[in-house]
Amino acid sequence: MHNKRPVRGSRTPVKVPVMASAADILSAAKLKIAAHNRNLDCDKFDTLRYPDGTVVDLLPESGKKFTLKEYRDEILKDYQRIILYICVQGMECIFSFHT
Repeated sequence: MHNKRPVRGSRTPVKVPVMASAADILSAAKLKIAAHNRNLDCDKFDTLRYPDGTVVDLLPESGKKFTLKEYRDEILKDYQRIILYICVQGMECIFSFHT
């Protein structure tokens, strides 16, 4: 992941609507972190990334704007098997999320 590694044991499920955008998922992830890890400053998390380390903005195959449903249709995985990473820009990825 471009020299960024998820912290081991930090995968957390997040519930979001199927039409959620990258910003919606990032916001839900930050709320989940804040609720369960009060010693972390969640405002510093500003980047949602794909497993290959690229920033979630456009869909990898079609180039359309990211939505969870469209991403699922592209990668042909069940929603609960989709994993994205929340990171601090320029630093290691801290948490991974599945929907």
